[in-house]
Amino acid sequence: MKYDAFISYNHAADGQLGPAVRDGLHGFARPAFRLRALRVFCDRRSLPASEGLWPSIEAALNASRCLVLLASPGSANSVWVRREVEHWIKNTPKRPLLIVLADGEIAWDDGKGDFNWERTTALPRVLRGWFTDEPSWINLSGSLDLRSPEFLDAIATLSSALQNRDKDELIGEDVRQHRRARRFRRLSWSGLSVLTAVAVVAALIASVQRATALDQRNTALADQLVAEASTIQDTQPGLARQLIAAAHQLKPTPQVESAVISGGQIAQEIHADVSALAYSPGGSLLALARSGRSAVGGQQEVISHVWLYDTATLSLQSEWSLDTKRQISAVAFDSTSRRLAVAHANDVMLWDVSNPRAPVKGSTLTGHQNSVKSLSFSPGGKVLASGSDDGTLRLWDSDSGNVLTQQQIEAADPLRFDVRFPSTGNVLVTMSGQYDSTVRTWDVSDPRAPHKTGAELGGVQRFDISPDGTRLVTRAEDELRVSNVGGGNPVVLPQPKGKIQAEHVAFGARDQVAAVGGDGFVRLWNVAQQPVLAAELPLPDWDSSNADQLTFSPNGNNIAVATPGANAGPRGRGIPGGTVRIWNTADPREPRAIAALTGHAGRVTGLTVSADGRYVASVGGRTLRLWDVADPQNPKPLANQPAEQEVGLAFSPDGTRLATADEKSIRLLDSKNALAPVRQWPGQTTATDVEFSRDGRLFAVVQAFDAINLYETTSQRGSGHPMPVVGWSMAFLPAQRAVVAVGGSKYLELWDVSNPQYSARIAGGSGHTFQIQQVATSVDGAVIASAARDGSVRLWQIEENGQSLQLTQTAAIDDTGDVYDIVLSPNAQRIATLGRDRTIRVYDLNDGEPITALVFHVGNGASSDIRFVGNDKLAVTTQHGAVDIWDLDVSAALRRLCNGVGEPISETQWRRLMPTDLPYRKPCHP
Repeated sequence: MKYDAFISYNHAADGQLGPAVRDGLHGFARPAFRLRALRVFCDRRSLPASEGLWPSIEAALNASRCLVLLASPGSANSVWVRREVEHWIKNTPKRPLLIVLADGEIAWDDGKGDFNWERTTALPRVLRGWFTDEPSWINLSGSLDLRSPEFLDAIATLSSALQNRDKDELIGEDVRQHRRARRFRRLSWSGLSVLTAVAVVAALIASVQRATALDQRNTALADQLVAEASTIQDTQPGLARQLIAAAHQLKPTPQVESAVISGGQIAQEIHADVSALAYSPGGSLLALARSGRSAVGGQQEVISHVWLYDTATLSLQSEWSLDTKRQISAVAFDSTSRRLAVAHANDVMLWDVSNPRAPVKGSTLTGHQNSVKSLSFSPGGKVLASGSDDGTLRLWDSDSGNVLTQQQIEAADPLRFDVRFPSTGNVLVTMSGQYDSTVRTWDVSDPRAPHKTGAELGGVQRFDISPDGTRLVTRAEDELRVSNVGGGNPVVLPQPKGKIQAEHVAFGARDQVAAVGGDGFVRLWNVAQQPVLAAELPLPDWDSSNADQLTFSPNGNNIAVATPGANAGPRGRGIPGGTVRIWNTADPREPRAIAALTGHAGRVTGLTVSADGRYVASVGGRTLRLWDVADPQNPKPLANQPAEQEVGLAFSPDGTRLATADEKSIRLLDSKNALAPVRQWPGQTTATDVEFSRDGRLFAVVQAFDAINLYETTSQRGSGHPMPVVGWSMAFLPAQRAVVAVGGSKYLELWDVSNPQYSARIAGGSGHTFQIQQVATSVDGAVIASAARDGSVRLWQIEENGQSLQLTQTAAIDDTGDVYDIVLSPNAQRIATLGRDRTIRVYDLNDGEPITALVFHVGNGASSDIRFVGNDKLAVTTQHGAVDIWDLDVSAALRRLCNGVGEPISETQWRRLMPTDLPYRKPCHP
């Protein structure tokens, strides 16, 4: 066995005695040549570094010869002690269990052959019936001095039992070893004490000073790198990402880790000279293509080239050269993402990319008399449309390569010829002509006989069609307009600087429109209702004036723009070969979020997440929406229905029911059946909180400073059971009897609601100086948190005192003002708050003590509700109709941060930023 003994005790009750017993066993009768007389496992100081706490404890239990239980009422009620003892008594064959009474009472009943459990308060009930005979125990209860002879005698008794040796013999051995050690020390210390003391003190001082100076230097340097990253993130985003990664390697302070989490707002970079780009319909691949050119005018010869990238990691999957110097104007994927079309001068080349790492060249479609300018596959992928400088539109059978039809649209050499199929339907839109082109809509139900439908739009310079094929965005007369494909009055998009000549426009999923102009921005609008400018993404002026391509990813979570140079400037200096920048646009107003649940017409006023983190329900803009967030970066809408503006809501513990409370009624909805109603109670309420009991039998509706009503989910009763308390927030706790914690005044209260008709107050706790706004609890009820308008957060635990319960405050956090919301992660390892200053603070709970982990200033875009989605993601309501999903996993965020950093930081750049003693390394490259 690795350990002679495992000490099981309650840290709060016996935190001083447990280590003292361990130290006593280590040193009693210890031979001079040994580090310890016995090897004893005691709490986390004996734990190795590992991913989980319980697996390490379980391994230590399995590797111990004996379990020493420090018995007390605190350990008897401790979840961890009960779990350790329960694991021990299941061992086969039995191993010894020794009892040390620290507090409380132990009584044996000879008649029953078991402890008298009515009198015994110091032992966990899992020991019922385990002892066949009355065990002896060592009594260390009372105010015993840990240095007294009585304590040493108890250690001798315990040590003799563990070593199976005579106690008197051990005491004599301890005396002999003590005398021998004392003689040795006198001889040794007489000659070495002065020199050793001087050397040790000098070395210790130097070591501490050096470590302190190095830590302070690294902290300051890490903060400096984060600040430097913020200044260059618009012009050199790839380098900015690397600086944050380097800061994290130096010193992962809360500020640095917050910068890592926020790194998603910085554009990703691919350094390549790109004339065309396209996302696959599934969004997993990004194709880039470069036009070739001859060596003229002092420029180098360039060979046409194609790259395929994995969009999740921006890792290169494959690349191939076309071995020509011909132009590539467009690339397009078919609907299956298995085929890639490349507009190569007058031809269209098809490639099988079903295995992105090994593309296979397919057929070449020939027949155009001039360069092919644009390509687009039909929604089914069977038809490929191409527009050429020869003025013709061709529709091809993409399987056979045969021409289905050819339409002469313009005279030869039009300046523009773009073709667009939407994601659905039988519509094709073309734009062709010179500087003021014409947009035409075609019905291609029969691709062999397409015919124009609807009115033509003249005077257009740029256009795109929405994925559903119902709307167009066009640039005409230096205005950006959104119009229906079938006609009607267009809506002009608001621009902050008057009329800006947009070089490219794009229509994305989720009603997003983007445009890149020559004034140094890619702008994004939300056009679901009245168009709103959602974001301005900065670009160097030279790049924005000379952009080559602009496109959304299919799900609308990203937008990519290809420009001729990274930070090139007017003379084309900088990284040669151009740059593709990719921004996160899941929520353009909050680009740090990894995903957004959209669709509300206004401020999101209600939010709840199922216990397993799978489903999210939100209310806003008079709509109740239900989402599946099993894949948080690709949320799936499940249902929506009309709702009042102010609605309280909560999922049942099993996620099958959703309780809602608004001004008209209390409802119980079936969340597995598109929010179908199950039961309804009349009543008018302004709900500030809705909560389910842990068994799902009850749910409570809290009305602001009015009443709390309890509803039985299976009852047909016409109204709820009122509680005689005024509250603002509450939480059900898992317990043998139903208990709720209620906050409304400056006192936190516990109420027994086992009989909903006659709820009763059983305990209270003070500590806040102002009204408690929010109450939250961990799943196991071990941690209760309350937040108040005095800017404080208190952590509590419930302790049983005989038959009664009492609240004990365990920790306090001082925030910067009103705390709007507070939540605990399901595993009770994290606590998050949203303050009046629109700052989210995340704390790690280390042995119950909160330690600041992350700080995010989310600005006025945030609303007032946050919820954990699992243990590492946070849902945040917003003022603009979205629920943002934040990933709090720093390791995952660091991996994302290092995706798309372009060229590695150069040694020259490194030396400019780093001290000379730090060797050059590439933060995001092996």
